[in-house]
Amino acid sequence: MKPGVAIIIAILLALGSGASAEQVPPVPVPKVETVPPTLPANPEPDQRGTEQSPLVVKIAPRPDNGQKESPATWWLTTDQWLALFTGLLVLVGLLQLKVFSAQARQLRRTVDSFLAGERPYIFPSVPITTEFLPGGAHSRYPTAPGAPVPQIGLHFANVGRTPAVIKTARAEIAIGKLPKRPAFKYSQEYRGDIIARPDKQTDIITFGFSRNLTIDEINHIGGGTTPIFVFGYVKYTDNFDYLHTKGFCFHIQLGSKGGAALAGGRAYNYRTAEKTPVEFAT
Repeated sequence: MKPGVAIIIAILLALGSGASAEQVPPVPVPKVETVPPTLPANPEPDQRGTEQSPLVVKIAPRPDNGQKESPATWWLTTDQWLALFTGLLVLVGLLQLKVFSAQARQLRRTVDSFLAGERPYIFPSVPITTEFLPGGAHSRYPTAPGAPVPQIGLHFANVGRTPAVIKTARAEIAIGKLPKRPAFKYSQEYRGDIIARPDKQTDIITFGFSRNLTIDEINHIGGGTTPIFVFGYVKYTDNFDYLHTKGFCFHIQLGSKGGAALAGGRAYNYRTAEKTPVEFAT
């Protein structure tokens, strides 16, 4: 062996024996204490869900950090669109109802105007008083048995454009004073089916008083100091299934100044119309 190699080996052996003689202290390992977990007093439910319990997700409210929310968009929800659409439908319905009501009123006026132009109109003629005072042999003894009662005759003229059928008529003779309202106690109702043609007048219909006049009444009537009134009504049907009632009243004067004039106002001179009742339908 060469002297240089031996020297190197000797040095290495010396270093190795020195390193083995020096001891390295061990590194301490920290002790970890095991602490069992503690559960809260009100444990939160398991939010992971099971087969029996669906998954529950809680959304925490957004914290108010002092910032203003962004302005709402113009878009409406489905419920708001539905409410708006319903309101528009109601508004359109009300407008249509108003238009239909106006059209119905106009149609009604048109129909009434047509009927008014085509229906008959019955008016009484000037009263005929030739048989009001007893004449002939009865003029000397007007209260004797068999003396005729006072009578007044009336024509009824149709000035309308369609025929009418007179169903009933009544006239009352009032001597001295006219009641405020028509009061019938000395006459009876006349019933029949008299056809009144357009622009024609009927034959005379005579209405009698239920008692004879006294001598004083005849003298006052003849002298013009006691007024005489004849009032009543006539009922007639038309081609449009309506029953019309025409009221009338005349103030009569006998003698040289004889004549007749309308009297009584609206209480006596009136006109009404109604659907023909069953009793006048035939």
